[in-house]
Amino acid sequence: MSQILQKNNHYLYWKTLKPITMSELTFEQLPKAVGEIKTKLDNIEQLLLQILGKGGATQNNNEYVNIEEASKILSLAKQTIYGFTCRMEIPHCKRGRKLYFSRQELNEWIASTRIKTVREIEQQAINYITIKKGR
Repeated sequence: MSQILQKNNHYLYWKTLKPITMSELTFEQLPKAVGEIKTKLDNIEQLLLQILGKGGATQNNNEYVNIEEASKILSLAKQTIYGFTCRMEIPHCKRGRKLYFSRQELNEWIASTRIKTVREIEQQAINYITIKKGR
């Protein structure tokens, strides 16, 4: 018996198998079972790519979120985020009384506050001294 799935005029066919328990599976049947699993995974991957678009399963970073989502993303209290916006320390948009945050800008804001490691600071100092001696 075959099943058909239609998505945007694309048809995917695959065989439905009777569920096999581990006790029913023999060593000789293993290569065939693995091949069928791979085929099903390939079909699932193709479906996901069609559903999500050609960009794959990556999340859209240009998406705007509200204060609650920003709070979850940053793991900060809403009041802390309100304080950052009041002091203009965090990128945001305001429409009426609502605050919106770009996921991409939130990620960039987090990355901009990265603290260098001791090794990076030492390497930066060595590079600076080397350049000064070369003059």
